[in-house]
Amino acid sequence: MDDLLLMRRAEEGRLGLRPGLRRRAAERAAALEFDLALLCLKRGCLAEARERLRRATRCGPFSRRVIAAAGAWLPAPALRSLARSRRLKDTVRSARRTASPVGPGTAGEGDA
Repeated sequence: MDDLLLMRRAEEGRLGLRPGLRRRAAERAAALEFDLALLCLKRGCLAEARERLRRATRCGPFSRRVIAAAGAWLPAPALRSLARSRRLKDTVRSARRTASPVGPGTAGEGDA
């Protein structure tokens, strides 16, 4: 099972996790969607990138959600420019610094 599918199942509560861990799983799933969207942009698969960017707007840092929302609706030439932009690269770098694991013993486990 891949990471994205596992995080989506956890987010939906299908793994019986507490609400805090479900939130963390939703954040991680959105981060994975964002990363996959970037890979799609590099390959030139704009339709798939847009769909993944739409799903990446669900959770996570505000700056990443804003860029994901913009990217999901930009016309193709602008989307290609966004993929090369310094702002996008800075957002990706900062989002990766704040990413954390999901699982027993992590923050959020005891959230009700």
